[in-house]
Amino acid sequence: MYLYSVWVFVNTVYRNKYEVSVNPAQARAARAILKLGVREVAELAKVTANTVSRVEQDEAGPRGPQPVTVEAIKRVYEDRGVIFFESGPGPDGGPGVRLAR
Repeated sequence: MYLYSVWVFVNTVYRNKYEVSVNPAQARAARAILKLGVREVAELAKVTANTVSRVEQDEAGPRGPQPVTVEAIKRVYEDRGVIFFESGPGPDGGPGVRLAR
C-alpha cells in the first residue's frame, strides 16, 4: 500500500509539472478526423508509431511520452486543420477537436 501511495503522489506531481495540452481522446479523435494511420502520424511527427499509440492510450507519468513529443504530434494535426479546444459549449462541454473551416 505504501508503494502505491508513493506512486500516486509522484504521478500526480509529474502530471501537474508537465501538463500537456492534448488528452488521449483528443489525440485519437484528431487522427480519426484526418483519416491518418498511426504510422503516418509517427512519420510526420518524427516519432515512433509506439509513441503515437502511447499518447492515445494515456500512458502518462515518468514513463509516458514527454510533453515535447505530445506537442510534436499535436502540431501535425494542427498543420492539417484540426483545432483543439479545452471545453465545449454549455456547462457539460468538455475537451474536443474539430476541423477548421
